[in-house]
Amino acid sequence: MKTKQLTVSILLVLILLSTGLVAGCGSETPPLTPAAENLAETMVPDLPIDIYLYVKQAQPTRFVADTFNLPADMEVVSLALWGLAQEGDFAFGLGLVMATARQAEEVYQGIPSQPENWVKLSGDTIYLVNGSGEAADSLKQAIDAGDFKKYDDADGLAAVSNLPDNGEKVAAVVVIKPSESLIGMLTKDMDEDSRGVVDTVLGLVQLKAMAAEAYTAEQVDAAALMADVNAGAGLDRDLGVLGVIQSGLPGIIVKPGIEKILNEQQFRHSERAGADYYHNSFQAENGTETYVIVRVVGSNVFIAVSGRESYAEKLIQSVE
Repeated sequence: MKTKQLTVSILLVLILLSTGLVAGCGSETPPLTPAAENLAETMVPDLPIDIYLYVKQAQPTRFVADTFNLPADMEVVSLALWGLAQEGDFAFGLGLVMATARQAEEVYQGIPSQPENWVKLSGDTIYLVNGSGEAADSLKQAIDAGDFKKYDDADGLAAVSNLPDNGEKVAAVVVIKPSESLIGMLTKDMDEDSRGVVDTVLGLVQLKAMAAEAYTAEQVDAAALMADVNAGAGLDRDLGVLGVIQSGLPGIIVKPGIEKILNEQQFRHSERAGADYYHNSFQAENGTETYVIVRVVGSNVFIAVSGRESYAEKLIQSVE
């Protein structure tokens, strides 16, 4: 499958199905799952964040010095990534919490000085902003002034709560608020026809939020993952991502529309216990496979992705 065609198709699916995440469900808001409750306790810059990625395992993630070319072994407690689109500019902010202030200082000292990077060290935390223009300035000012708040975006937390609490370990959570600024950034390199289709869709929908979680059967071993990648083995392990997009449209409209797009993208259909699943796989240049399975439940579209097909199936089948 051509990468450009796949990118356009996925973006159109996201836009079409991101309408009315909360409004489409009436006044009901799903109860917060443990993952959403944990996310609601994290601190973010007091800004209208478009993308929020939070990575934290039950135990700090260990990075071995020899494997990652570090001055010493390091332990990362958590990583937060904040994406902000403002006035045509886009910037990322990062908050990296280390196990100790000494480790944080060692990492901080090793970060190369680059014009597009702004870096700050505060105790056991390293902050970095990458970008330029108003978006980068806003992130720098908020971080430098300590202007943080608990993550309280109702749409984002509702989206996370639509993902199943399936007994697997949650290693990361990401929320995307597809604002017009963010969509503009994502579509700026599209050809005129593709951008025209997106603009037409944008004129018909009200964008809300999308969410995904990275699940794993056990604590992720960063050194083992790096060894697999370096060996070209891919990620053939019990590790995967399950995402959800909820539409304000009725399920009887969503399901046929999604099935049409999936069939056009040559997804294979299967049925189990009365549920429809759509399967595909994508091969990297080194020959490793990534498996994708899609299931539509009512107005929700769930997408499971993993380097191990059986784990993608386990994730998608945990959806009720």
